[in-house]
Amino acid sequence: MSPPEQPEITTDLACMSSGSLDWLSDDRSSEPEFDLEGDSYWYVMIVDDDEEVHQASRFALRRFEVFGRSIRLLHARSTKEAMDLITMYDDIAVAMVDVVMETKDAGLQLVRWMRERQRGLTRIILRTGQPGDAPPLRVVRECDIDDYRTKSELDRERMLCCLTTAIRSYRELRRLDENRRGLKVIVESVAELWSQENLSLLSSGILTRIAAVLGVSPSGVVCVGPSDCEAEATGECFVISGIGRYRDVNRKLLSRIANRAVAEMRDRVGVGEVVHHGGMLAMRFCCRREQREFFVCLEVPGEVSSENLGLLQLFASNISALLHNVELLHRLDALAFEDLELGIGNRNALRLALTRVFEATEPCRIDLLTIEVDELEDLAATFGVDYANEVLSALAERLEEVPGALSVTRSSDHSLYLLANRAELDSEDVQRLAKRPVQVRDDSLALQTTCSVVAIDEETPADQLMQRATTARLAARSEARGGILRYSPRISEAVSERTQLRARLRDDLSRGVGVEVHLQPKVYLKDGRLCGAEALARWQVNGKDISPGKFIPIAESSGLAAELTLASLRKLGDWRRRAGAGAPNVAIAVNLSMSEIQQPGFAERLLAQARESDLPPALLEFEVTESQMVSRPDVVRDELGRLRDAGYRLALDDFGTGYSSLRYVQQLPIDTIKIDREFVSTLTMGNARGSIAASAIAMARSFGHEVVAEGVETEEQRRAVQSLGCEIAQGYLFAKAMPLAEFSARFAR
Repeated sequence: MSPPEQPEITTDLACMSSGSLDWLSDDRSSEPEFDLEGDSYWYVMIVDDDEEVHQASRFALRRFEVFGRSIRLLHARSTKEAMDLITMYDDIAVAMVDVVMETKDAGLQLVRWMRERQRGLTRIILRTGQPGDAPPLRVVRECDIDDYRTKSELDRERMLCCLTTAIRSYRELRRLDENRRGLKVIVESVAELWSQENLSLLSSGILTRIAAVLGVSPSGVVCVGPSDCEAEATGECFVISGIGRYRDVNRKLLSRIANRAVAEMRDRVGVGEVVHHGGMLAMRFCCRREQREFFVCLEVPGEVSSENLGLLQLFASNISALLHNVELLHRLDALAFEDLELGIGNRNALRLALTRVFEATEPCRIDLLTIEVDELEDLAATFGVDYANEVLSALAERLEEVPGALSVTRSSDHSLYLLANRAELDSEDVQRLAKRPVQVRDDSLALQTTCSVVAIDEETPADQLMQRATTARLAARSEARGGILRYSPRISEAVSERTQLRARLRDDLSRGVGVEVHLQPKVYLKDGRLCGAEALARWQVNGKDISPGKFIPIAESSGLAAELTLASLRKLGDWRRRAGAGAPNVAIAVNLSMSEIQQPGFAERLLAQARESDLPPALLEFEVTESQMVSRPDVVRDELGRLRDAGYRLALDDFGTGYSSLRYVQQLPIDTIKIDREFVSTLTMGNARGSIAASAIAMARSFGHEVVAEGVETEEQRRAVQSLGCEIAQGYLFAKAMPLAEFSARFAR
């Protein structure tokens, strides 16, 4: 196939060392060249109207190989160009499609067009610059979309991981499709060929059918001769049919054929075997009743896949070949219900199991559990997808031991389904069992798992039950991480509410409305003087306050946390300009979440907004929450280092309640530690010295860090933290968070 002139097809494969478009290089002298006639690459189509995305993709994938093949990129800048490429190429492995191009849903329309044209093998990864453009779950199911990623989160490692997973799916689907097509040829061939009364026609048909299976031009011979059907070839045989280069050797003895390689292949192959060697494919089979041997030899240059050899092995069998082929067909159908990576059932198998549950005569008392390994994506990125699959496989074996277990199947890349008898099942025991260390290679891993439970009822169809399981799994990630969540209609309502709030928050942030900033003062404990304040985002929808505990997680999970932070800086800048000299001359602390800090380049955006809002280091500092695990510590250190180098002070918020507190104190460039209210709320003068707060304060001071106590609500707590050496505090004892205007009036200079 000759490549078209437009849209662009390229093998300029790029190399990014991290997750943004900043790693582009102008040096193309080392770009590899590939043999366009060979089968040494996977076609990956990039559909995006942003040229920078195409450049980044080239560099990200240069010299990247998946399963021994390189990546060959096809570039389209519009849906029209993508359709042209799809029409020309029928073997596109993966399409990475931008959702928003000519129209807001151009990418989704392209995906629907692909599926309607029966391009079901191509795997699809949707990308967009705005997380809110995520396709509805219904569209994901209908259009068989493999993954959805925002461009900001699709760094190189995640891109390669997504691409590897998608190519693996394509490879298995392609293999299954080729097997089915080859098997269809075999089954039709057996039914047709053995009905032939003319032996010559039968023989030429065998050669033609084998060539059709392998996709080569038929050129070879079929020989027949007496045989006792032993493994070794004995006696002379003669050609009964020759086609291609051998069409003139009919009725000749095999030993008289000029091409000696044909006779030598007969010595290489045993009865019932299929052998490919030196560009020749040979098989021997015999009819025991007539004690007659058939020898088939065909020129087959290049490689022959193990799957095709297996199909031809069936074809080479005796008269019972048709039965063997029907048996294989059943096996191929069974493969549709098996996860090839883990060797257990897949979602289709679960659907079948649910159907059988509904058909049972006894009352239905079954639960469907989804067990998700929370850190599996990090394990895959660190140790490879195969390692992560071994973790899931080990967990699947353990779940099969659960009392009342009916089936264990794979739900997604990170989770498993467990269908179990409710009377014998204890979901708490399942969680405890799942969290016990599993042995993978030489490692003993203690897993954190999140479990969601859906009760099966006979009135609800299997697909709807599986949809509930998916909804419960997604809700459990945010509401019960590391625990158990039972499905109820409330969960579906909550998911719907979060979806609506996400869309409204994105719209309000884009228009600069709805979101306000309140300030909670920080004071010196010795005299109660104001020494700073913490900025807290507040949001109203239709005059109703939305709890920060509800909209902050939505912002973080939707990629809106950065926009929320930048909006807070703009509000603070506007407030100081309006207040003028009356504004308190103290630094305001703005919260940063790990989700935004782990975005390379975020610090530069933050500094640019601080400059635009006239917020120098004397008037602004940043607080980093540790409530989210850091998956990219190097990026976090770099980004925080840029803020510190610019003169801004950094505080570690909620200290002691998140991940790896001591490591953070040692590794991150922080100035202040804020003791979480959880450790302050129980303090009294009597228990202060032996408290966790005392240890935390002592450790912070040993590192030379300033200490702030959060959540001080009583005079007893104030005296307790002060006795431990803490000099600054905030909490309801001093003041609640208040609007900017009220803060100015109360603390005006």
